[in-house]
Amino acid sequence: MNYIGELRGVKTDIEIEVQGALKDAAKKHFKGTIDFKKGCKKSKGNENEFCMLLSDTAKSIALPMLLCSEEDVEGNHASATGKVRKQRIILYYE
Repeated sequence: MNYIGELRGVKTDIEIEVQGALKDAAKKHFKGTIDFKKGCKKSKGNENEFCMLLSDTAKSIALPMLLCSEEDVEGNHASATGKVRKQRIILYYE
């Protein structure tokens, strides 16, 4: 997956939200780019990618990127990958 968001106008906003889950031997490559172009003062960009790994063989690669050619902008990016731990569930009956 390759998401590209170019902000060109004053006070423009972008939100990139990517969520998913991988199992077995699945692989995912995510690249997200927010590009603040000249002329986009007061613009905001947020990029978040979250992936849950449901097996030990699944793989997730994430490359969030912020580019900026303008002043007075706000850009945020985050990426997180987590595994589900196998836990034994004990039920108590009275």
